[in-house]
Amino acid sequence: MESKIIMSPELSGSVRSYILDESLDVGEDLGVNKHPEERLYYFTDGRGLMSIYEEFPRGDVYEIRQDTAVFLTPMLEHQIINVGNSPLRYVVLMTTGGLAPDGDLSWSVISQRGVVVEKPQIGAGQATTRVF
Repeated sequence: MESKIIMSPELSGSVRSYILDESLDVGEDLGVNKHPEERLYYFTDGRGLMSIYEEFPRGDVYEIRQDTAVFLTPMLEHQIINVGNSPLRYVVLMTTGGLAPDGDLSWSVISQRGVVVEKPQIGAGQATTRVF
């Protein structure tokens, strides 16, 4: 994985915001992660899978590619896997603090064609959903 910090409190004076430019090599798998801040992932190149709530293939799994955005509330488990034949590139916008309006874990996906998929219920059990 390559990661470049574009903006951070140390670099910009911003109090709660970060921007990262990241990429995964072909076949690379980040494993299951959760983070203390809100995250918005914007995918710019490549093709991958994002599994939410649990490790692939048990989680809610979405195919991701160019112009797909995924928003995650803090501490939501997720996994990103590059399944394409080129690097999977994306920008991560992070803001520390905050939860969904009702205090639960939630997320949404929007594609280049404006199709929005919202699944705030844990364990919705989707296989792979194509949102573009």
